[in-house]
Amino acid sequence: MTAPDLPLACCEASLLAYHKKPTWQAGNCEALAVNLQGPAGPLYGIAFRGTDNLKDAGIDLMTWPRRHPKLGWVHTGFAAGPDAIHPKIAASLPDKGVPRVYTGHSKGGAEAILGAALACLAGHNVKFLIVFNPPRSTLGTRVLEILASHGVVMLRIVARGDPVSHLPPFFMGYSHLFDPSYVGQGWDAAPDHPL
Repeated sequence: MTAPDLPLACCEASLLAYHKKPTWQAGNCEALAVNLQGPAGPLYGIAFRGTDNLKDAGIDLMTWPRRHPKLGWVHTGFAAGPDAIHPKIAASLPDKGVPRVYTGHSKGGAEAILGAALACLAGHNVKFLIVFNPPRSTLGTRVLEILASHGVVMLRIVARGDPVSHLPPFFMGYSHLFDPSYVGQGWDAAPDHPL
């Protein structure tokens, strides 16, 4: 497998999460199970759906931080989804050793970040976290510490000029956990928050 194959497959899985019936659903969080091929063999993919309706937009706007008992300070709206859906994912994947990749676009990317950290804490074998144009979802470094201590390979792909990756505003204390890999040429290449 060449290096771009897994990110491309995660991009396709993130698109499918918008269009296929979800494997798991809880509250307004949806995730799709997909089989992916990683550098060292098969991976179980968990693709979170991004903002798709007005209820999702309301979740996006729930920007006040809350102290999560496991993840530290997080975005209230984005944390609600992984909290609700993680038990369903864990129950349907009882073998914690199965290698996994968490992925998603936009709101789904923010939820994938928090969901991957919850899965790591539960002892699941999260190998990769590959997200596309996610908004900021955490304050502090707790989630990054969890992911790094479990050896998760993290990739955040951002279209240059994408406005959502700059939300919530940094002055609220939110930050991205890891540096982006940029694609595109500038604002004209990404005026509509594309995947």
